[in-house]
Amino acid sequence: LTELRALHPGIGDVRGRGLMIGMELVDPEGAPLPAEVGDDHPAPPPDPALALAVQQECLRRGLIVELGGRHDAVVR
Repeated sequence: LTELRALHPGIGDVRGRGLMIGMELVDPEGAPLPAEVGDDHPAPPPDPALALAVQQECLRRGLIVELGGRHDAVVR
C-alpha cells in the first residue's frame, strides 16, 4: 500500500501492521487542512465519500473492510 501512495494522490497515509493496516483517503484537490506547527506541507482534507466508495466496492468483491478515523476516511 505504501508503494500505491506514490502513484495515487488520493492516498494520504498508510499506517499500521499486518491485519491492522489502515489507508487514509484524501481529496488532493481540496483545500489543505491547517498545518501543524513547523509543518511545511499541509495535509489535504480527508475524503470520506471516496472511502465509502472504496468500502462498497470491496464489499461487492467479497472483501470486508471497515472505515475509521475521525472523519471515516481510513479504510482498514
